[in-house]
Amino acid sequence: MSELRTNKIIPRDGLPSGATGGGILQVVTVNKTDAGTLAGSYTQDAEVLISGLSLSITPSSASNKIWLQGFVSHNVDSSQQLSIFIARNGTNITPVGDAGDGSQKRAFVSAQGNQDYQEAWVVKTTPFWFMDSPATTSAITYAVGGIAGVTGSNQIWINRSERDNSGTGYDYRAVSNLTAWEISA
Repeated sequence: MSELRTNKIIPRDGLPSGATGGGILQVVTVNKTDAGTLAGSYTQDAEVLISGLSLSITPSSASNKIWLQGFVSHNVDSSQQLSIFIARNGTNITPVGDAGDGSQKRAFVSAQGNQDYQEAWVVKTTPFWFMDSPATTSAITYAVGGIAGVTGSNQIWINRSERDNSGTGYDYRAVSNLTAWEISA
């Protein structure tokens, strides 16, 4: 005689019995391993997507949420600043800080400014996380982007230092990551 015992059953939608939400249905991740500069003309406050740091996910229900998290490895030239945002299908969806006195610059994640972290030879890593409610079952492309704080030729490097010197014990090459989790609602 066979006997089956269980104290819970988890159905296909990822919700434990009696739960109202929170099951993880799928996970998609991408690592950007190449190094380069943030493309664009470096116009102050212009939003530029980081090449190779995007992924697609198709929610199974329009009521589900997408949890996004990751990190960007970077360095900026002196007199330059970098902020990070997340885009859904090419549009920035992340919130920004309050306006302060009305003229204060605002960003989702402030990453680095004016080589604030050991000059030209260090790669700084900035993490981020955000919960999105896309309200769709169509495929969504999420991407990470950067915002230059200063107009001009002052560079923003991704996954490398400014100096990028392979002959020293510094100047590491690094990776950046974006991960999306579909969360049942």
